[in-house]
Amino acid sequence: MLRGRGAHKAPAGARAARPRPARALFALPPRVACAPMRRLPCLSGLLGLAVFAARGDVLEFDFGLTREGELPSGWKPALTGVGPPPRWELKLVDAPSALPAFSADAPPLTRQPALAQLSTDPADERFPLLVYEPQEFGDFACTLKFQLAGGAVERMAGLAFRYQNPSNYYVVRASGRGNVRFYKFVDGQRSAPLGPEVPVPAGRWHELQVEARGNEVRARFNGQDVLPWLGDTSFTRGRLALFTKSDAVSWFTDLKVDYEALESPAAVALREALEKFPRLRGAVVIGRRAADAPWIAVAASATNELGRAALPGELDVIRAEQPALARTREESVVVYPVRDRNGEVMGALRLRMTTFRGQTDDNALNRGLPILDFFQRRLGRTDGTTP
Repeated sequence: MLRGRGAHKAPAGARAARPRPARALFALPPRVACAPMRRLPCLSGLLGLAVFAARGDVLEFDFGLTREGELPSGWKPALTGVGPPPRWELKLVDAPSALPAFSADAPPLTRQPALAQLSTDPADERFPLLVYEPQEFGDFACTLKFQLAGGAVERMAGLAFRYQNPSNYYVVRASGRGNVRFYKFVDGQRSAPLGPEVPVPAGRWHELQVEARGNEVRARFNGQDVLPWLGDTSFTRGRLALFTKSDAVSWFTDLKVDYEALESPAAVALREALEKFPRLRGAVVIGRRAADAPWIAVAASATNELGRAALPGELDVIRAEQPALARTREESVVVYPVRDRNGEVMGALRLRMTTFRGQTDDNALNRGLPILDFFQRRLGRTDGTTP
């Protein structure tokens, strides 16, 4: 008999939605049947990483719960170039409040948490980064405040974006030498910089805004346009990262991202299946991001299931490479293995469907096959890659 837990909390930071409440997947009465099924059609695309633009969303970072001297969850140091690893940590500093002052007597600066790069190795081709790993962004507008707090050789701060790895990304940065520049790293090689001469005094807070739409990028510095729309096709999506150079000691705070959320091919195919088949009450796609990664829900009709660990019954289907069925009077739940173009199981598709009086197990299993076929055909038209 298939068993498993059903309810899972939404991932931190997820936008609240109002989907139909998720049912416990296999928390059904003992009337449960498992039946063998013919080999399923193969996918020509894989679950996971290719993305499409979707709804607009806002991400505002609050570092107030992170202890001084530590890093908030999801942020990881990285380094482009030479020299020792960077030293990033949270530091309490005097910074402008993001909230309006309650009175004219309110102090202009308050004690606030900021992400700080504190290492001081003076190597010239050394670029410390702090990467936000949980999420990739395509089209976005990011605003942050920074202060050039120290550095004998360099004083610099900026935003790296559409970050692939330490050797491939875009960056907009401001330098205490008096300029704002855009350039990119491709296979570790830095392009020629573009941008104007602009005073960037140290010891003061500055605001940097970077916007990326399609293959174009622009930037504002302290409310002024400093980079008009620039075109480049090297990177279409990627992570965000804070950026400095050499021995620059820099502080960052008030980081906010307005962005178009990205959907995986699996999420797009699932959404279209839900629109096409009225009998489909809900669905979950189980996949993984790498061969040694755990199985998770990579797409789901209910937001509180997205990102959860695969349930025992779903794992059984993947291991056995056979579908499984659970039924009540109101609905049937069928989990099918999903295969790649070589016939290897690469995940599972769980369907919750309406039922009817007199429905048999075989009928319930067969009713899901057109949905599975649609899902796999739709996914096969994308250029998905191994997650």
